Amino acid sequence: MTHFAQAATPATSPARTIAMHGKAIVLPDAAHQPDPNMRQRAVFSLTVAPASPAATDPGLERVARAVNLLTASGVPKKQLDFVVLLSEGATDSALTDPAYRARHGVANPNLGLIAQLSAAGVQMFVCGQALHARQLDSNSLAPGIAVSLSALTSIITLQQQGFALVPL
Repeated sequence: MTHFAQAATPATSPARTIAMHGKAIVLPDAAHQPDPNMRQRAVFSLTVAPASPAATDPGLERVARAVNLLTASGVPKKQLDFVVLLSEGATDSALTDPAYRARHGVANPNLGLIAQLSAAGVQMFVCGQALHARQLDSNSLAPGIAVSLSALTSIITLQQQGFALVPL
């Protein structure tokens, strides 16, 4: 016999830690809630390019949603240990506006979101192997983005340090 929980009633839309991104609705009656006293450690592996060069990276939007959901549910920002690793198709999301324009002909729509995520304490990295494959270097990266040796090695290390892998 299967039992279904009653639908949770959404609270009013909370103020967002990451403004204009990562829409989140707090569900105070939901059966599973984050523990505000628990450190939340996650590594978000972003590998998919946006649907169009003018669109915000959907993986970055999901990271913003995670930040907004947790903070709106009572988890202090200081309890969030979030790492973003951009690789494969998501690599270009990490570029400066001039570098992005040179490759795609439009402004990088991700820069404001990257700045907000960085300001919220999210560590942001791009895969060095993906940079090399695209003939880019660290000078073409937006502020707040550092280079990792590779997304693969970073994921292995971070998982061994207790970070949950969230592939996006």
